[in-house]
Order: sequence, then C-alpha cells, then structure tokens
Amino acid sequence: MRKNRTYRRCLYLLLAAMLVLMFGCGGGGGGSSKTLDVAGVWTIVETSGENTCDEPVGVMETYDITVVQDGTDLTVTTPMGVFSGSIAGDVVEWTGSFAEDGGTTTITLMDLLVSEDGKSISGTADWTWTNGAFTCEGSMSVTATKKTTPDPPPSGLDLSGFWSVVETTGANDCGDEVGVSFNYFAEITQDGNDLDIYISPDMFSGTLDGDVISWTGSYFEDGGTTTITSMSLTVDESGDSFSGNYNWVWTLDSFSCSGVCSIAASR
Repeated sequence: MRKNRTYRRCLYLLLAAMLVLMFGCGGGGGGSSKTLDVAGVWTIVETSGENTCDEPVGVMETYDITVVQDGTDLTVTTPMGVFSGSIAGDVVEWTGSFAEDGGTTTITLMDLLVSEDGKSISGTADWTWTNGAFTCEGSMSVTATKKTTPDPPPSGLDLSGFWSVVETTGANDCGDEVGVSFNYFAEITQDGNDLDIYISPDMFSGTLDGDVISWTGSYFEDGGTTTITSMSLTVDESGDSFSGNYNWVWTLDSFSCSGVCSIAASR
C-alpha cells in the first residue's frame, strides 16, 4: 500500500527546530541535567491533528533537519530556514510566531518527550493562526529519529539490477483483504550504501545498512497517497534474494488508515 500532502509547512519546520531542542535535554521527563550529543541529521514525521481552520486531519509531512550543537546552544537548519535554541534538563520552553498564508501562526504549547537513548522523540504541539480579527487553532503529533551512519555492505554485495518482487498484504485497518499477493519488478542501482529503487512509475531512495535494505517515500494510489513509514528487508548470504516487511499509511483528504505488507524478492 502507499499515500500524502503538505499543509502548514512553515509551522512544521519551526516545530522541527523545537523538537531537536528537546533531543538535547536528557532522558524521559525526569528533570535530568544531562545534555546529550544531538548534533547530526534527524528525520521528522509530523501528522496534522484536529483544528478549526478546515485543514485535513491525518496529513503527514516528512523531512530532514540538521543540528549543530555547542554546549547547550543549538542551531537547527531546516528546508525553510535556520533556527536557534537552547536546552535545560529535559524541559524546553519555546514559543514563537511567524508569517504564514497571509496571517500569523503562533506555537502556543508543546508536550514532547525524548527517548531514553536520545535517538527518538514523540509528542504533540498546539498552534493558532490569526489574520486580522479571524483566529483558528489546531494541533499536531510529532515523531523524529536520528539518522546514523550505516554499516558498509558485506564485501562484494551488489544489489544493482532487476528484481522480481512478490508483495503480500498483511494486517491493516483499511479494509484490505489480508494475504493477497501481487507481483512486480524493481530496478535497483547501488552506490556503496546508497540505493535508488525504481518501481514503475515511482523512484525511491534507500539505504543498505550491512545486509538490511530500507527505503521510504510516498506515491499516488487509489485516489489518495500511500506513504511507506518504515521498512526492513534482509538480503540473504547469496545476495540474490531479500525479504521482510514494511509499514504504510494511506491518506485521502481527512481520512487515513495504515497497515503492513511483506516482501520477497529474487533475481
């Protein structure tokens, strides 16, 4: 399965900066003074929530941000700009306003928790949008993971070429029948750990981490958008087959549902 659209991008990007501030705060909401090393690249996934601005609910946005850290000072570079922040224990106090869609968006509240290992985060944020006398408000959920350097592929492992893929639907809440299989071809181009995967008519970028393949992305399907949210496919010792599962979310306007599929490929 597969499905996405973008709304309130500027709000999302400012929130991304806020998230990375939280990453530097130490673990778990316990008032810890420990400051983690959060420098690096992070992948942000945001999902729009209930709002009074007539914007669709369940729309997901995924992008990368880069964090530079100097003690408790952070500089966050996003696709839409560079932001500054600071950390204090595991609590971040940050609000702000910015121009958007002819009005002003203000972050009013955040509730974000960092994982114990400092590599992921989840939570929610509230916002208001004002244009003259008109005001509306809403919320969003946020998750983020820190990117790491992948392990080099096993010596001589080259996945480049054409693959025959069998995909089987798994558990889902979209009403799709479980256990249905369908076949297609995938063309993979490999450059070290980097993979380009062409599944007509879509191109995806992926990674080979040791002997594990993963890629994410979105594509049009059944009138909506399917988004691959996570994937783990293991290459066998011969290098001529791989298998595993991936998770997906399908979105159409304000409706979304999700599920899992299994993949078995050979060449």
